[in-house]
Amino acid sequence: MDPNVTAKYNPEATFDDGSCITKIYGCTDPTASNYRPTATINKGCEYAGCMEAEALNYNSKATIAGELCVFPIYGCLNPNADNYRPKANRPGLCILRGCTDLSALNFNADASHDDGSCKLSTLWIVQTVNKLIAYIKKVAGCTDISASNYEPFFNFDDGKCRLPGCLADTESPRYNENAAFDDGCTCANTCAATRRRRLTTAGCRDPAALTYDSSADPHSNDACVYPIPGCMDSTNELYQPNATVHNASLCAIPVIYGCTVSNATNYNTEANALEEGGCIYRYDGCTDSTAENYDTQANTDDGTCTFRIEGCTDATATNYESVATVLPDPSPCIYPRLGCMNNTALNYAADATVDADTAPSGQYTPQELEAAKCVFAVYGCLSPDAYNYNADANIDDGSCVVLSPPPSPPPPAAPPVPPLFPPFPPSPSPDPLPPPPSPPAGTSPAPLPPTAATISTAVIVSGNVADFTPTVQHELRSKVATQVGVPVAAVALTVASASVLLTFDIAVPTGMNTAAAASGLATQLADPTTASSFLSVSSLAISVLSIPSVPTLVMTGVSPSPPPSAPAAAGMDIIPLAAGGGGGVVVLLIIFYCVWRKYQASKKQFGKASPARAKTTPAVLEERVDVEMPKQRAAPSTAPPAVAPPTVSPPTVTPPAPEPPAPVLALPSVMASNAPAAAGEDAAAIVQDISNRIKALFSSERDGVQSSASAQASAPSASGAPTVASGVQTPAAPSAEPTLSQVTPANDGNELAV
Repeated sequence: MDPNVTAKYNPEATFDDGSCITKIYGCTDPTASNYRPTATINKGCEYAGCMEAEALNYNSKATIAGELCVFPIYGCLNPNADNYRPKANRPGLCILRGCTDLSALNFNADASHDDGSCKLSTLWIVQTVNKLIAYIKKVAGCTDISASNYEPFFNFDDGKCRLPGCLADTESPRYNENAAFDDGCTCANTCAATRRRRLTTAGCRDPAALTYDSSADPHSNDACVYPIPGCMDSTNELYQPNATVHNASLCAIPVIYGCTVSNATNYNTEANALEEGGCIYRYDGCTDSTAENYDTQANTDDGTCTFRIEGCTDATATNYESVATVLPDPSPCIYPRLGCMNNTALNYAADATVDADTAPSGQYTPQELEAAKCVFAVYGCLSPDAYNYNADANIDDGSCVVLSPPPSPPPPAAPPVPPLFPPFPPSPSPDPLPPPPSPPAGTSPAPLPPTAATISTAVIVSGNVADFTPTVQHELRSKVATQVGVPVAAVALTVASASVLLTFDIAVPTGMNTAAAASGLATQLADPTTASSFLSVSSLAISVLSIPSVPTLVMTGVSPSPPPSAPAAAGMDIIPLAAGGGGGVVVLLIIFYCVWRKYQASKKQFGKASPARAKTTPAVLEERVDVEMPKQRAAPSTAPPAVAPPTVSPPTVTPPAPEPPAPVLALPSVMASNAPAAAGEDAAAIVQDISNRIKALFSSERDGVQSSASAQASAPSASGAPTVASGVQTPAAPSAEPTLSQVTPANDGNELAV
């Protein structure tokens, strides 16, 4: 009855009637490559896919090769990069050429390598022509046409213009503090007249000019010649043909084109500018042109070439091809199908190709081989609790007969209470106790024979509690029941988490050899290995981890006899007293029963006792009873004192006085029955009440005995004196008081005679 096996599983069933679907092991997943449509127990599914963990299409569920693996190809995915790789599927480093100088007019933030195109602001200027940006060589100088050092080829004013003006006369209204030098006529305002008359020779009055003439009058800007710094290297990009003084800093840095990428195969340490296509980069990949993943750009083979070879890639198939790399869909694999191949069997598997007898050794588990054995229909009763149970049947035919068990026997009688004192003289037996009450009407008899003992054992096995389905539990109970020799219903199984704790409780019926049953089970559970083999069933292979509880036999049918009481020490009477509840009442009954017996024995000797003894005995007995009951005292000797036998003639015997009737002490109803004291009743109050009754009883008895003794003392003997033979007086009875050992029981029912 495994719910994982059959849809016909009935959780309320108590035994398997053979209606479960046949167990056929195989893959029950339609998405698997080895799917078996007839399988009822899932096992060994195979899934096709890429099994290379580093591949992009890795399938963690795959167990066999199914498709070609796609491996990662790292490279630059930017088409504008110098090292763009079209077949790359994972991003890599891109090489972008451009100006990398932050101070340049054309700085490119995306560039990774300088290509020598930087236009420094100290050397170049930017001009926009028709919305196009143009870079022009920078020629710095004075761009003010009124200055003495103005040159028309200057395209960038350097702020160093030499302007003539009035500097000689600070009081002149035409004084110009911004003038670079005094022109000799502005202060006097004679420059115009002087030019008209041309009375003097014009010249350059700027001390900074190469043609300075202090006597020139008037000043002429055209006469001034100044030094012009610039790059005078005609091979340099920034060559300045108008320069008169060479300045190397105004020349462009020489550009050395080459491969400036350090991981390229043609890296040039002297190059400072990367030219387009100047580097040969390393590309890892498949270099085999016949491979499925051939990379034309790859120049270094990394061993990732894959080749498409279709075929069966499952090694468990009969047509497995070791060179196959791709499993087509549908799968061409042919698998051996284990199962019963006899079409007349109950478990016939139509797709089976291998039976249990011809299966290769070691390829299948014992459970699979057992399930593959052909099973033929055997009709009969399948209920283990039925009278006509057929252990060989596998299909229930509805013929089970369950017999009602006989009524349970009455419970065994309680063992006799051991004596509290040494044996007493024979005395009449008390009335027998009433029989125990019959069980109430309508009580149902137990479903199993009377239980003589219970065998309990426990094992810890691997797995989960969910593994122990009702079918597995029933099989385990059946196996243990067969080993012990009891019905399956007598075996109780508890499954708990430990890893998994299995606890068996087996009820062994009366009449069985319980010791042999427990010993046989203990042999099967001697160690984890033996226990694993014993407990493994067809539905589940069990691995025992430990055996925390070996089979333990507990007798339940008969109460064990109590051990004999230890004899009291010589000279000591031990009277136990249990306080409170029904137990105290029972003990008090026993104590007063013993007192009652002693008193009866003492009464028989009162007639033989002397008047002195008759007077002292009741008082002493009253005193003894009145003291605490648990007190220990010395036991008097029961032997009479040794007296030398005198030679006497037959004495005249005086008949003893008749015994007075024994007064009766009626106990409370709670004491006269075996029922426990009512809840809440004070045991001390009961004891006090009984003590008061005894005192009153002994007082009345003492008065009667004393009256009888006085009468005897006053009656003379036949001779008027004590009988004496041969001058020897008959010794009087000892005056020792009677002891508890002299008390004999009375033959009474619910009352005690004292």
